[in-house]
Amino acid sequence: MSPAAPPGKGASMSLRRTVPLLIAGIIFTAAALVYLSPYAAVTRMERAVREKDAAALSRYVNFPALRENLKSQAGAVLGQAEEKGRDDFIAPFLLSLAARLTGLTVDALVTPEGLELWLRHWTPERTEEVEASRRHESPDRFAVRVRERARPGREIVLVLRRDGLVSWRLSEVRLPKR
Repeated sequence: MSPAAPPGKGASMSLRRTVPLLIAGIIFTAAALVYLSPYAAVTRMERAVREKDAAALSRYVNFPALRENLKSQAGAVLGQAEEKGRDDFIAPFLLSLAARLTGLTVDALVTPEGLELWLRHWTPERTEEVEASRRHESPDRFAVRVRERARPGREIVLVLRRDGLVSWRLSEVRLPKR
């Protein structure tokens, strides 16, 4: 017969092995949750689009940031047009008017109501003609690149930014370069 182990010694050895494994499992699970969370957000956004559920989709959109992003891109395009029309005496007036109208249009359309209107009239009939790729650009930025197969040079990039630890919201749309 072998000598008996002191009372409690076997339990403490087992606990010493179990605790580090448990901690490692918790850390791995938390890291996976943080890493995979934007993929889940995009999947829920896609479902909301298919179901034409503007309220659900609105939860994943940062409207103020998206409005500023689109206005900035429109301003850049108008700035390029201004450079081309420097010699034209009416061009600055027309560009100023265009900038004002663009800002008002973006403010009016990039809203929950505008999103609902877009969903009501949008039909995803051509999904087979579109391809998308998804990837992390940084720890707090996730991009979905969408392009038509027939026009590979014209892609739109939807950028989600982290909002908290595992929540993500659309805050930028990179339009194709002209």
